[in-house]
Amino acid sequence: IPFTLTFHPHNHSKECDGGFCLPCIFFSTREKVGILVNTPFTRWTKVGSVCSQHEKLHYHIDAMVASENLLSTSLNPDKNIQVQIEREPRNTIS
Repeated sequence: IPFTLTFHPHNHSKECDGGFCLPCIFFSTREKVGILVNTPFTRWTKVGSVCSQHEKLHYHIDAMVASENLLSTSLNPDKNIQVQIEREPRNTIS
């Protein structure tokens, strides 16, 4: 398994013998996505260039921000906006 696909954000699927970008699978809102999202990456001789190009795509950058935010609020619930809102004293309208 190539080094770049063994660690986050790219992950290898034994069933497909291919690599995927999990943040893009879960958080991409684009309909047109391709290798690493809808289809597994299997051209192992091109792994470096394909992953490097993918990491520069706007939808990948947005998906990475979303996944990092989810991880951050999961590990530290105080950062969750809903928790912050509920902790604020409620102001009553007079």
